[in-house]
Amino acid sequence: PSPGKSPPDTPAAMAPSLDDLTMALQLNMIITLFLYLKTTYVYVNVGGARIKGGDRAPEDFYQAKEDEVAAKEAELKAAKYRAERMGVNDTENIYLGLFAIWADYFCLARGGDVTVHAILAILFAAARLGHTICYTCGLSLPRTTCYALGQIAMLGLLIHGLIASFA
Repeated sequence: PSPGKSPPDTPAAMAPSLDDLTMALQLNMIITLFLYLKTTYVYVNVGGARIKGGDRAPEDFYQAKEDEVAAKEAELKAAKYRAERMGVNDTENIYLGLFAIWADYFCLARGGDVTVHAILAILFAAARLGHTICYTCGLSLPRTTCYALGQIAMLGLLIHGLIASFA
C-alpha cells in the first residue's frame, strides 16, 4: 500500500467519508431536536389534561371553576389518561431510541453504512410521530404498528452499530 493509505480491506478503508459522517451527524441533530420538541409537546399536553381533569397542585385550586371541572368529568379523565399514557410511552421509548441513534452514529467510524443509519433513524422518528398521532386519535392497530416499526428501527440501529463496531 501507498504511504498513509490503508489496505483496501481494513476498517479505516471501509469507514464512511468525512462528508458522509457529517451528513449523519446533521441528521442525528435534526432528529434529536425533532424528538425533543415532540416529547415536550406531549408532556405539555399531559399537564394540560391533568389540569382539565381536576388534578392541580393544592395551591392552584383557586384557579378552577367548579362547573368547569364537573361538566365533563368522565371525558376529561379519559383524555387525561390518554395524555399520561402518551407521556409514559415516550419516556419508555424516545430516550432509548436516541441512545440507539447516537450509539450507531459513533460506530459508523468503524465501517457502518451511513445510508442504513439514516433510514433506520428516520424510520424511528417517523414511527414515534405516527404513534403519537394514532394515540391522540384513538387508532389502536395503527398505533401498535407504529410502535412496532419504532422498535424494529431501534433494534436495527443497535445491530447495525454492533456489526460496525466489530468491522
